[in-house]
Amino acid sequence: MIKVKGKLVYDPARDVSVTNEAVKFKKVHKQRTLVVELPWSQLHLYYQWFLRKEFGSWFDLQPPMYGLHVTVVKGDEHIDPKFLDLWKKYDGEEIEIEYDPTRIERHWKFWSITVVSPRLVEIRKELGLRTDFRLHLTIGRQYEWQPMFNPVEQLVRDVDFN
Repeated sequence: MIKVKGKLVYDPARDVSVTNEAVKFKKVHKQRTLVVELPWSQLHLYYQWFLRKEFGSWFDLQPPMYGLHVTVVKGDEHIDPKFLDLWKKYDGEEIEIEYDPTRIERHWKFWSITVVSPRLVEIRKELGLRTDFRLHLTIGRQYEWQPMFNPVEQLVRDVDFN
């Protein structure tokens, strides 16, 4: 397991330019989102290299929309209004996470690595959210033109975020 520290960021700016070259600005995601920003901006390229090595040079992923991050609260998760006063309570807090770099996984068209962090689970619980949510380090998303295929068992496995 690798340990790394990152920073909690609520409602981060979303880099729209990573999927649409015609749009070169950042916007705030309209729904509540919480991520841990990590210090290495290009680490996702390192892990994408392993996928290219396994599946071929044609295999490419879009970079993560929030930069290198761990998803803590997805924008489509409903937070009960009675917990909204806690939103942004820990903004900027330094958080330690752990991950196993050998466990690259796919969910739908997203590729990621499972993250372990008791602190992030506590924050989710405090917001009234499920604590069995799969925390993950986003590596990227497959492009629409790429075929879906069954991943090689030794390298990856399909996972369910729910």
